[in-house]
Amino acid sequence: MVTKIMKSIIHLEDIKPKVFEKYENCYVELESQIKKDLFDKAVELSPRRSLVSLSKLLNIKLHRLSDSRNRAPIPLMILKKLSYFLVSNGYEKFSLQNLEKYVEYIKGMSRGIKICKPKFPLNFDTPAGIRIISRMYHDGGIGKSREPHYHNQNIGLIEDFCRDVKPYLEK
Repeated sequence: MVTKIMKSIIHLEDIKPKVFEKYENCYVELESQIKKDLFDKAVELSPRRSLVSLSKLLNIKLHRLSDSRNRAPIPLMILKKLSYFLVSNGYEKFSLQNLEKYVEYIKGMSRGIKICKPKFPLNFDTPAGIRIISRMYHDGGIGKSREPHYHNQNIGLIEDFCRDVKPYLEK
């Protein structure tokens, strides 16, 4: 069976977050209005129409849910739980494939390095996509906190890499 990842097409739902100690390694910030709508609708559907009730229902610590709603980017695991909950209640608007259109940035758990405005789905089955994967394999890597990096001393190769990456980051 051929999967989406085998075809080199990656959606937000294909990213599998991990937990290191008590922190997740993947966080997503959505455009403010869709984020507000997501949390408002989830709270409205919770048994007591409260954040406390929603946190118990979805087995998410209240402070993490509150932080995600009010100030911090949303851990991808929490976003997935909210999305699955809303879709199971008939709100396709909040499916991960719809939400990926509204991603402001995605980031790892530590440094402030962000991938701004990623253009999902990421299709690496293109000449530029193949070059990105090859360059990351040879001149880049993924750190302990699972953040990718690219390094090269040749300015021309860096410029080529940036040119290839740019279409994946513009909506």
